[in-house]
Amino acid sequence: MADYAGPNPKYYEDLIKDEKLPLVLSSEIGPSIKVETKTLEDILTDALTPMATKDDLDALSSEISDLRGSIDSLTTLLYASIIIAIIAIIIAIVALIKKKS
Repeated sequence: MADYAGPNPKYYEDLIKDEKLPLVLSSEIGPSIKVETKTLEDILTDALTPMATKDDLDALSSEISDLRGSIDSLTTLLYASIIIAIIAIIIAIVALIKKKS
């Protein structure tokens, strides 16, 4: 194995090849790296934070209720319009029949 000669890469290459590289490398190799581990709680907190809150759900529920009310109102108007159109058609048909007779 090569002798230590400062920041000589061959020295470190030999240590890596021989699997003798110490766990804590000297600062001559490069800056230290901080390794952080995340707990399951941290991962779930990060993943669930963007989800809706109770206030958001209540507001959405209120909007859905308003939308249902509007749909019911429009459906009633549609049925009323259809009934009026049918009555107008019947009156026109009766008028035509009386005119021909």
